[in-house]
Amino acid sequence: MSGNDDGLLMRILGAFAESAGPLTLRRLSRMLEVDESALTPMLRFLVRKGRLREIRSETCGVCPSSGSCPLAGVELPTRYVLPESDAQCPD
Repeated sequence: MSGNDDGLLMRILGAFAESAGPLTLRRLSRMLEVDESALTPMLRFLVRKGRLREIRSETCGVCPSSGSCPLAGVELPTRYVLPESDAQCPD
């Protein structure tokens, strides 16, 4: 990866370190003011290297109305989060 890529990778990891929970590609794109198309390969790289964990789910399962929710079965966006060890012990 080039020097610019390394800087963006560090910004991505920094955003996750500061976040209170998982982030979607869209949210991260807005936070960093970087196009989603530029972030996608970076997120894949970080997941492959074990620096981020990908969370995929079809439904949230948190809402008490989940059984009668009109959005049940709608695929939720993929979210990303720091692995447990990174969240507890930042670099």
